[in-house]
Amino acid sequence: MIFFQLVDDERQVRVLYIARGVGKHEVVDDSWVQAKYGIPAGAYVDYATMRGDASDGLPGISGIGDKTAASLLNSYGDLEGILAAASGSKPKISSAIAAKLGAAIDYLAVAPTVVAVVRDLDLGVSFDDLRCPTTPAKPELFAELTELLGTGRQRRAHPGQPGQRPIGRCVPWSGTQLGELTARALSS
Repeated sequence: MIFFQLVDDERQVRVLYIARGVGKHEVVDDSWVQAKYGIPAGAYVDYATMRGDASDGLPGISGIGDKTAASLLNSYGDLEGILAAASGSKPKISSAIAAKLGAAIDYLAVAPTVVAVVRDLDLGVSFDDLRCPTTPAKPELFAELTELLGTGRQRRAHPGQPGQRPIGRCVPWSGTQLGELTARALSS
């Protein structure tokens, strides 16, 4: 998954990986990436560039898969270090791997830029603006919406399913009611 490159333990950035479903999600940190791929999260862009990822439309380098990409990154640090080790009069990399890298040099010239997620985009908001609120901005409208949608804390047994106790009540509401309430909530 291309977003593993965003993992940064120092900045406490994690990725929630939901490949097996939301209920079985995994919190991806650097040790998770290291255990799964054998590389630090910071090397994921180069790793994905080399091995490719069909789900993200990355062809990769023909003949270089997971293990070879991880081994090269662990030995030479990054793609630039790998290419330096493959070139010169006394290459440190096998001729077979050097040939594969050479055959993909046009791809390698552009792929890392395409693969890397932009990290310095000005969103016009601060980090604090992105935090989830702990209380509703408009409590009276929140209470009305809770009542309208029947999502309050009142519980009742679900007929035909012993032990099942869904939150909320069955309350009929119209799209018009919801639209009006939403418009009020969004107005200043």
